[in-house]
Amino acid sequence: MSADIRTGIATILWGLAWADHVEECGCQSISGCEITDIMPKIPECAWKAADDLIVLVETKHLRSVDALYKEACEEDEIAGINAPTRRSGEERFGNCIAYEALGHGVSWEDDHATSALSAYVHFDASDLQVFAEEQCGCMDLKVEVGSRDEWTDEEGNSHNEGTYPERQQTVMLDVYALTERHATAWANRRQLADGSSWEVDGTLVYNIVYDRPSLVQDLRAEGYDLDLSEYTGEF
Repeated sequence: MSADIRTGIATILWGLAWADHVEECGCQSISGCEITDIMPKIPECAWKAADDLIVLVETKHLRSVDALYKEACEEDEIAGINAPTRRSGEERFGNCIAYEALGHGVSWEDDHATSALSAYVHFDASDLQVFAEEQCGCMDLKVEVGSRDEWTDEEGNSHNEGTYPERQQTVMLDVYALTERHATAWANRRQLADGSSWEVDGTLVYNIVYDRPSLVQDLRAEGYDLDLSEYTGEF
């Protein structure tokens, strides 16, 4: 198998995953930048993902990615197409395999006679975005279970006495983050409801109220050490 095709696939899988993480969390500016020029070194998990995609492509097409590239070049010759150098070659072909499998809208056919993939291939690389977040560290947020007993009635009035009808089903979290965007991204990744925020000593506290009894257990499984000693609700 061509090392250049494999590199092209891994580059796009990792580059897009890292860019999606940065765009979601806002941890750095990538405006006007070529992602492949500024992304971190391709990690082992991205190379493994590239190998998995290659196996999937070859299984769907019943031939190697090298054979697919050779066929694509032959189609260009027949059609008399001479694409720009920077949009040709084995590594670019690998780029386009990844783009097409991810449904990203970029295709080998944009500059050549055919697409890189003649059979339908769908590849899920969402795990790479999660890895990018972990590697970046910008989402290593402090999370605490809220101890407040305040609740809001149907008219929008706030109370700190009495019983909230569904209090035992409600989880209150305080997420300490540098920006609300970080806290929101943290919540969105876990499909949590929107919340309110305020600042304490220059640190944003993002309060999330969510109706899912298993949430604390889920977060503990992720490695969060949540203290329930001050919490009055039930799970």
